[in-house]
Amino acid sequence: MNLNSLSLAGAAGSAPMSAATVRRLGMALIVIGTLLALGVGYLALQLAPTLLHPGELIGGERFTGSAALGRQMLGLLAVVTLSGAVFAAIGVHQWRTGRRDKRLLMVGLAMIVVTIIAAGRTSSMLG
Repeated sequence: MNLNSLSLAGAAGSAPMSAATVRRLGMALIVIGTLLALGVGYLALQLAPTLLHPGELIGGERFTGSAALGRQMLGLLAVVTLSGAVFAAIGVHQWRTGRRDKRLLMVGLAMIVVTIIAAGRTSSMLG
């Protein structure tokens, strides 16, 4: 994907996206981002006690990784939760205004990059 293709007017030579289309896409971002933030956030809250106390039996579950790995995994879940919230917020902006803001698209792209970096770090810790 070329960063120059993130224009507000659409592809070269084509008509710009209508406000109604941007609002529909915004609503989709709201739904997907909210589900992601709530679902992964809930998962993080449920797993936190186990991940933060490796080797201990908590609620019938035991995390056998290191304390550092547990913190890293919890951090990854937090980054994914934050990414979902950011995408929901971007969706709210698109839904309310009917316009795409290039700065917000860059924030969304930055959240994707941060998530990929966190996932890579977590994966490298798994050995």
